[in-house]
Amino acid sequence: MYHAGEVLASQTLPTCGTNVLANVINEAGTYPTRNFREGRFEGTEPISGERQIATAAVDSSSLCLFVAFAVLDDEKAMPTVCRILARGE
Repeated sequence: MYHAGEVLASQTLPTCGTNVLANVINEAGTYPTRNFREGRFEGTEPISGERQIATAAVDSSSLCLFVAFAVLDDEKAMPTVCRILARGE
């Protein structure tokens, strides 16, 4: 059985790179911010590995970018976009 850190390291890091750790480190309060004076940064989500993967998936689809990128910010609409991407429509 994997621990959370092992799953992260074995599955996510090779795919997403170390940027996937941005949200995890930020939540732990250890994200080096403002010349190491603070441990949290309010802008980690848009630069996180998860967002980069979602952006790449939408970018590689045939979805209208003006609609698709706005959906990335809508938690209720994201599952629909994921289904569309999975079917390759």
